[in-house]
Amino acid sequence: MEGPNELEKQRAAMVVLLRELASEILAVSPTDVQEESRFREDLGADSLDLVELITAIEDRLHVRLPAGQLTEIRTVGQAIDALEGQAHDLRGQESRGESKGA
Repeated sequence: MEGPNELEKQRAAMVVLLRELASEILAVSPTDVQEESRFREDLGADSLDLVELITAIEDRLHVRLPAGQLTEIRTVGQAIDALEGQAHDLRGQESRGESKGA
């Protein structure tokens, strides 16, 4: 089981990753990318930008977010929450000996 410090470190690493990818894809300053930042309103992302950003995140982290969940993600913090949930689900499958394709 992961302790609070480990979870905080993982979340901080995801913030860094999202800052890096968002600044590259959305052409914004990394300092503009905060957990409360809204992709469309604050960072100027359109729907194509969001698809590119989510795809880059999924590729980098080797996870896939459910399509239905993508439409609910409005802020950087919500994206991190969704990614943390997906990573948690994958760790649970691995500990039970399940594969992604099962």
